[in-house]
Amino acid sequence: MLSRKFNFILLLVFVLFVSAIKSSSNLEATPTDLTLYVNSNKNNQYTSECGLSYENSCNNIVDAVKYFHEYISKPENQNSALILLLDDGTYLGKDNYLDSGLGYNIKLSPYIKDSKKVVIDGTGINLNLFDYDIKDVNVLPTTDTYLYVNYITFINFDSPDYKILTSITGENNNNMKTFFEFNRCLFENSKKVRFSVYGQSTDLNRLNFIETNFKNVNFPENSFSTPYYSTYYSLSSFDDVSFEGSFISYEEGNKFFIARSIFTKVSYGTQIQNSPFIHSGKFDINKSSFNIISDPKTPNTSYFLKISKSIISTPTSIKDNIFENYNGGFIEFDNVDNVGASVSLNTISKTNADSTIIKSSNSKARISSNTFNYNNILNGVQLIDCTGSSLEFANNNIDEIFQSKPICNDCKFTFGTTTICPIQTSTTPTTSTTSTPSTTPTPSTTPTTPTTSTSYISTTSSITTTGDDDDRPNSSIDSKSVSYQLLIIILIVISLLNH
Repeated sequence: MLSRKFNFILLLVFVLFVSAIKSSSNLEATPTDLTLYVNSNKNNQYTSECGLSYENSCNNIVDAVKYFHEYISKPENQNSALILLLDDGTYLGKDNYLDSGLGYNIKLSPYIKDSKKVVIDGTGINLNLFDYDIKDVNVLPTTDTYLYVNYITFINFDSPDYKILTSITGENNNNMKTFFEFNRCLFENSKKVRFSVYGQSTDLNRLNFIETNFKNVNFPENSFSTPYYSTYYSLSSFDDVSFEGSFISYEEGNKFFIARSIFTKVSYGTQIQNSPFIHSGKFDINKSSFNIISDPKTPNTSYFLKISKSIISTPTSIKDNIFENYNGGFIEFDNVDNVGASVSLNTISKTNADSTIIKSSNSKARISSNTFNYNNILNGVQLIDCTGSSLEFANNNIDEIFQSKPICNDCKFTFGTTTICPIQTSTTPTTSTTSTPSTTPTPSTTPTTPTTSTSYISTTSSITTTGDDDDRPNSSIDSKSVSYQLLIIILIVISLLNH
């Protein structure tokens, strides 16, 4: 009898314990993502609620976001993501913008899957299109920020005062994560396209352009301003575009990654002369091609690529690219002796070597297995200008010519087992004209489409991003609630044992 009673009590304890765990884990309900339909071709009548069905769609993005804020004001919905499905049509930017989206998870996509007929028109816009600046430092979001923009076309952004995207979060040291991505978007026929973000660190803040194309666009100075951000250009293209200054300008603490992207008929330094095309403390360029429009009337005495000292502690890599018809010199290393740089397997082509190809100051770098194609090396041109640096050359097609034309000031050049310029030396410019082997580069003109798709917003509000873990909080067990319920179980057991 006692054994049966003990077994009954043990079973009861087990049932109550499982019940306690289950009930405590359900204290926080999983938020439900809100999907809203937007149709610029309709003029539906509503007070606040809209977009819950295609028939009752919101008339614009502003109304949809307004209802979203009302929806998440309820405690059970406060961590919900917003999915905006836009029907085909043209959306005027002045009525279809996102203002103060910090702390939210928002995705914009066409209602018809993969449609290319959703257009945001910047004509007459008098504000930033996606504004993620902190409005009130006393009311900071406690959750991370995600914005995904998919398959949207942007046209007629011509205002010098307003940007496609702006976000300033880094001045408040709040460790806020921000993630912005433009996926398979098109920017075209615009005179002032600008993106400006300011973060806290490259680990927290990221901007992606994935399979995104820019065509017939003019970029003003600092058009991609990204201090303390990691910025990725992958499988993207720039076609018939111009930069008034540099494509990438030097800013502290940022990182750039360019992979499998194409730059065709690109001009730079159109308003600000002697601008490098890319100038940063940390950038990686891989498997991309650059075809530059050189204007002989405005010669550029700068270098196409410039790497400067940075707080980023990883080396720069420039590998397996094609560079054609750039102005000025090819690359300059400026105080990058702490981590160095690698330039390898590239094809660099230009009609004439009319200026120094490589310049280095207080840096270390390895230049290997590159093909330099020049019809002529002009008389008197010094190919390498070096001060206080250590440069290693290996298997380049003109290593012998490099050895014959350096400017060495306290530098060390290594060509395989041969070392030159171990101490300060001087050379007299040569007067002959030298031809170099010419190999016609064959850049790929079509980016390879990834074979796997990326999931952005799931039905459980989980975000999957390239290379990043999901940092959104999961429901957790309330330890106090469990303790109280276990205490009740123990009291019940004691009571039963006493009978």
